[in-house]
Amino acid sequence: MLLPQLIATIGASWLLASLGVYVRDIVQGVALVLTAWMYLTPIIYPETIIPERYRRLVGLNPFTPLVRNYRRILLEGSMPDWSGLAYFSGFAVLLFLFGYWWFAKTRRGFADVI
Repeated sequence: MLLPQLIATIGASWLLASLGVYVRDIVQGVALVLTAWMYLTPIIYPETIIPERYRRLVGLNPFTPLVRNYRRILLEGSMPDWSGLAYFSGFAVLLFLFGYWWFAKTRRGFADVI
């Protein structure tokens, strides 16, 4: 579980580092998006309080299976949900590849902007 999370973090870091060079106010936008994303991921509340019609939308969030698996392993002492981990791993690899591609594409102009 840590490896896909690390891969996603590196991909997001490449993407945000590159965007930070060109868009100076990206920090405020990222803070807003991360706050909203935290509340859209069942981290501080159980999934059972989400109305049934919205649970499918929450399930589409790639970080929901990650949080579920951490709860299963750390709190319940059971094996992870492999399908959820595969879903998050796919998202992590896509974010990693896109972040690297974007960083490699835009790094030639870093010196001109800074």
